[in-house]
This record gives sequence, structure tokens and C-alpha cells, in this order.
Amino acid sequence: MTKQELRKICLASRAQLSPEMRQESSNEITRRLTQLTSWHNRKVIMCFLTINSEVETSAIVEQAWREGKTVVVPKVEGKKLLCCELTSWNQLAPGTFGVPEPIEPVLVEPMELELVLVPGLAFDPAGRRLGYGAGFFDRLLKKTRALRIGLAYSCQILDHLPEEANDCRVEEIITEKKIIICSEG
Repeated sequence: MTKQELRKICLASRAQLSPEMRQESSNEITRRLTQLTSWHNRKVIMCFLTINSEVETSAIVEQAWREGKTVVVPKVEGKKLLCCELTSWNQLAPGTFGVPEPIEPVLVEPMELELVLVPGLAFDPAGRRLGYGAGFFDRLLKKTRALRIGLAYSCQILDHLPEEANDCRVEEIITEKKIIICSEG
């Protein structure tokens, strides 16, 4: 199966989750994440902002602010993802692909990131990720040494995903049911 075919299937699968189920699962994913030592030990976190049926991340951002962490969010510029500090929801407006983005970005260097929360349509236990196909996160992840954690609903975990040379893996995946420490494979 091609990545494009997989994307359609994964989008449809995720969209079938009820809003209540997505919110309940997102709450559990947030709880699991914010209890990790790797969360507590990192002060500069990059978090994607939710669109459509993705894992809801607003509670993660709020928790990071309460803990005094620097919150960084992505902003698309051309073929790049810029890392922009976020200190208030008022800084955001719909941007590329409808994703909320900072209106007046304050840039953070990718090497300053300590934790990157990565979106995806699907993940596998080896940390392979199926993104939306534009390669934005893969290009960014090559520029940082931050811990990479994928956030996903359990229905987004597949046995094996195809991988290309430019793809970047995540090191952990958090679902509402478990935390997966990714293995090489």
C-alpha cells in the first residue's frame, strides 16, 4: 500500500472517533505525557496545535505554561517550519492549512528545543511516522536533538509503516492506552 493510500485510510479511521472519545482520549494522553520524567526534565517544548481530528493539545500547552516551560509552536514559511514561542492564545490566527500560527512570531532556534511533540496520521512501534506528506516535521526534526514524542489515538498505531530516506522517527509514542518506547526495526 502506498503512503497516499495509507493517509486516506488513517484520516478516515481517526475521523470516525466521536468528539467525546477524542476529548476523553486526549485528556488521558495529556495525563500520561505530563507525568513522564522526560516531560519534567525539559523546559523548552515544541507542541503542534490541533486541527481537525488530531489529538487535542491545548491542555498540554496550558500545563506547560503553568510549569513555567517555554512553549514553542510551528509556523509554516515556504517549505520550512519555523519554531515560534507562544505565550498567549491571543497571539494566534489561522495560518497555512488552517493551523493556528503566531501572528508576530518570536523565533526559537531548533537546537534550543528539548522536547518535540509530533503529530501524525499513523505511527508504528519502531517510531516510524506517517505524516501528511509535505515533510515539514521531518525537515525540522533533522535540525534538533530534542526528544521526539508522537501523540496519537490507539487506532493510529499500525504494525509497520513504510519508510523513506528523509523520514524521521519518534522515540516514544503516547496513546490513551499506553506509552510505547520505540525500538529499532
